[in-house]
Amino acid sequence: MLGVALLAQGYASDAVPYLEKGGSDDFLGVALLESGRPRDAVDRLEAALGKRPDDPDLLYYLARAHEQLALQLGEKLRLNHPDSARTQQLTGEAMASSGRPDEAQKHLRAALQSRPDLRGVHLAIGELLLQNNDFSAAEREFRAETQLAPGSAAAAFKLGQVLANLGRTSEAIGELRRSDKLQPHMPETLLELGKALNASGDRASAETCFLNLIKAEAAGPLAASAHFQLAQIYRTAGRTADATR
Repeated sequence: MLGVALLAQGYASDAVPYLEKGGSDDFLGVALLESGRPRDAVDRLEAALGKRPDDPDLLYYLARAHEQLALQLGEKLRLNHPDSARTQQLTGEAMASSGRPDEAQKHLRAALQSRPDLRGVHLAIGELLLQNNDFSAAEREFRAETQLAPGSAAAAFKLGQVLANLGRTSEAIGELRRSDKLQPHMPETLLELGKALNASGDRASAETCFLNLIKAEAAGPLAASAHFQLAQIYRTAGRTADATR
């Protein structure tokens, strides 16, 4: 009780030894976080979350602890290895998140120049290129990623998506099917695969994709798109009642 009272008044460091003696994972995790010890806080908050998995306070503080820990580790990486490929990758990803695509590309390409085998970097560059609708350049990056990581469902999905935008429907279907096989029933993949199959004239298979999407995700924008695509298929087939539904 003394530890909780100290923590409630903002004396987080002073609260820690009392909360340790009291064996309170949840309050101790918060106190450790507010004392600048996110690594220790994560362990305690994870333990508390295991007992109360849907507690909003625990979810909030655990998210903050992971965020602070990530910042600490990123700073350690930059200080100890300023010229490493991983530092370039981390910097590029941060700049991409902050809306600075040109600078992000510069750092990501520097990371690849240092270590051409880094997974995920071609994927990140391809995403940046898609922001400018540069589908041809994005295709090269996504294809390079699939060669580095043939088991990556995300890379296969992105390659299939960009091939569809380039009008190469048959190739797109192949990559999207491969993505669905690597990571089955992902709603994003099912939506793009259904669209490509519909464009190729295989309406029956397209219908199956959209129905599977709705089964996996009953609400939200992806489900809405699937319903709209189904309505078009049914209207074309003369199934007016189904289209209206």
